Amino acid sequence: MQTDRQHDRPDGKPGRGPKPVTITVNGQQVEMPKGQTTGAEVKRAAIDQGIAIEPDFSLFLRGKYGLDPVRDDEVVDIKKGDEFSAVAPDDVS
Repeated sequence: MQTDRQHDRPDGKPGRGPKPVTITVNGQQVEMPKGQTTGAEVKRAAIDQGIAIEPDFSLFLRGKYGLDPVRDDEVVDIKKGDEFSAVAPDDVS
């Protein structure tokens, strides 16, 4: 028998919220809620889960044609398997 899991809503109240998905940041797995989030929230989740990056790092999403920059305030739609790279500001070329 399979049951639906309850997830916290974004407002912190119990209920059905976005289901978590696994993405990668610098090749390491990060759990995030599926759906819309910002570049800053991706970096915060990675930092909170032990990835060695800093909030001022530049974030890039691997797309069909290479790496696309993601600003801190830019909204992205997170889905399972998304790959991000976070690079120190002095390493961006």
